[in-house]
Amino acid sequence: MIRIVFFFFLFFLVFSCGVEEPSIETKVEVMADSLILALPHAEAIQQRVYAAKDRLQQSEGGSLIWQAIEAHGGLQRWFGNGPLFFHFNYQPLKKGPARNTYEIADFWTSRTVHQMATDTTWQFGWDGEQAWQRPDTTMPGIVPRFWALTPYYFVGIPFVLADPGINYEVLKPDTLGGRNYDLVKITYEANVGDAPDDYYIIYVDQETKEVGAIRYIVTYFGKRKNSQEKLMKFDGQQVISGIKFPKVYYSYQWEESKMGAYVTKTELTEVDFRPETPNNYFFAPEGAKLIKSNEVK
Repeated sequence: MIRIVFFFFLFFLVFSCGVEEPSIETKVEVMADSLILALPHAEAIQQRVYAAKDRLQQSEGGSLIWQAIEAHGGLQRWFGNGPLFFHFNYQPLKKGPARNTYEIADFWTSRTVHQMATDTTWQFGWDGEQAWQRPDTTMPGIVPRFWALTPYYFVGIPFVLADPGINYEVLKPDTLGGRNYDLVKITYEANVGDAPDDYYIIYVDQETKEVGAIRYIVTYFGKRKNSQEKLMKFDGQQVISGIKFPKVYYSYQWEESKMGAYVTKTELTEVDFRPETPNNYFFAPEGAKLIKSNEVK
């Protein structure tokens, strides 16, 4: 209701200045977009939370994931805090390029904006329908269509696991680092997301109900980028606006049902919810190259 009042108030102000009609529409649209926040209404959040809880509690695996969501701060608070800013510094130890970006993620509508940490004029993101990049040149080590939502997903665990179209399968419990875990395998229904053949195995601590690690295989448009499972251990804890995040992700090869070579260290720093972020921040900026849904690069 407040947003509607702002829109008509702005329209009245511009109209009363005697500007020609095309300019009025343009100015009102720009001003209104800057006032509309990417923060969902409380009623919409509540409805989405109720629907997710009901859906997840229909299965044993879903119930375990719901317990993890609650242990990490709860879905209501997660959405209510607004868009999330963070620094995601992905550093392979031997092979592969580093990926070091600042990101703002809107988990309500699955949109992101990245800035390269080494040069913030290099930007890319996902506007909810397509990827974009600016400038229109190859970014070292970055495939925007793939990486735009990759840190988003890892940082968003377990909350992103409440989305529709997910299957939850309980696996045999396991022990890791002296802790006992219940395991839930996450798979996706057909045509859900870019990579429906991805899977994640979530380690839910039997005592705290928090996520301590995940195993996963990454695909892209149905093509395996790495057919070998990896294990990602969550280390340390930081609590931001009531939500628990790890400080570091340590990744290992998963070989013959056990932890193999240590391959990647990823630091999660400068975490901060930004409820004041305007909705149009997540629009593809002027001059950006738009990347079609079937383009890998």
